[in-house]
Amino acid sequence: MSADTINISEMIRTPRPEPLRPPEAANEAHVIDEDGRLPGPGDPYEAHGRVSARPRLTLHCLLEGGRRRGFAWSNYDGISLEPPGRDGSGPAVIVHFAGRQWIDLVIEGSNLLTLYDWLGEQKIGWIRECPPGRGPNGPDAVSIRKITVRDATPP
Repeated sequence: MSADTINISEMIRTPRPEPLRPPEAANEAHVIDEDGRLPGPGDPYEAHGRVSARPRLTLHCLLEGGRRRGFAWSNYDGISLEPPGRDGSGPAVIVHFAGRQWIDLVIEGSNLLTLYDWLGEQKIGWIRECPPGRGPNGPDAVSIRKITVRDATPP
């Protein structure tokens, strides 16, 4: 037989390889698709998850005191970048969601321009407030000082 000929009896005798399975997670409660696990309270500070090559399904917000809140990217309605306010607030990225209710997610911190781009493309799975007593991971690193969830008025 030539190399291009299929031998059915040989195919039947050859065992199929086991399908590839994802590694078991140490803590299933923290697992979110390809981003891996959400950071826990004692983990080193990172402002956001890895940037994905494709849009995410949910944006998880890791808030002060261990609180968490998730927003479906399917309800995403736009994004704004606000300059620093005269009162010392900001700069801020405002992510608009229009699901069962209209919500603005206000993210205040430093070095937010790149975060604005990635959030606008829905390529980040989680963001995290900087815990008290910790600072950014360098002068150019994204740092999130405060995440506020507020009701928004429909346009």
